[in-house]
Amino acid sequence: MRLAWAVALAATIAAVAGILILTSDQALSAASFRAGVEQAQILDRTTDTALAAGQELPGANGALRDSLPSVVRTTDSLVRARTTLGTLGDQLIALGDVLDSAGPPLNSIVTEIRNTNDAAAHAKPPVDHIATTLSRANDNAHQLGTKLDQSLTRARTIESKLRILLLVPSGTR
Repeated sequence: MRLAWAVALAATIAAVAGILILTSDQALSAASFRAGVEQAQILDRTTDTALAAGQELPGANGALRDSLPSVVRTTDSLVRARTTLGTLGDQLIALGDVLDSAGPPLNSIVTEIRNTNDAAAHAKPPVDHIATTLSRANDNAHQLGTKLDQSLTRARTIESKLRILLLVPSGTR
């Protein structure tokens, strides 16, 4: 009897363990099923979005086809602009070379101008002295001119008196 009880107890424990394993498997299966349903819903929404986007493709394709000439023109303009910029770059390099080569002569010119300015500054006192001397000479020339005018007037007066004396007979003088 004990054996029967032991067998019954073992069978009961085995049955309970089996039920627990079965219940655990069903819980895992239910969770997996729920996850599968959620994934299916996400897939459904993604598919709906993809289908809606697919319906937009003909319009987008037409827009791309219609805009292709503009893209080609823009690309052509960009190529021409690149070429122009390359040419401009070459010209700027040449200009830089010219400016670099112009540097020493310009520095020489600036140095000569400074030397000329220094020489002019040193020449100012003698030039001022010459100007003062010429001004005095001019004043003297005016005074001399006035005296010469007076002398000329006196000489004419004397000449006229001498002519008158020449006209007077020599015995009456």
